[in-house]
Amino acid sequence: MVQAVHASGRAKELVDQLRADWIGEAWDDKRVVDIRLLSRPNEWPPVIQLDYTIGDQAGRWVDTWDGEIMRTERLEAASGLWLALVGVRLLDATEPPLEHRTH
Repeated sequence: MVQAVHASGRAKELVDQLRADWIGEAWDDKRVVDIRLLSRPNEWPPVIQLDYTIGDQAGRWVDTWDGEIMRTERLEAASGLWLALVGVRLLDATEPPLEHRTH
């Protein structure tokens, strides 16, 4: 059973931190273009949209993010973990997966 945690805006605070830390971040031919909160600011776990490019191809990854660090640790720690998880998923990709392609 998925349990909703109302974190008094924690989801919005997390996405604000992600946006401040990672929009424009690039490694090799991958670039973070935008990060958006799709769920309500106080709804947990948050649904986060990541817009990115690999080379000249655009991708959009929408996922629900949860975990103890995301929920309770300092926002800087949660932001670092988020990018590490994103990086692992995209690091070896040469193009966005079919389910992420936007064009």
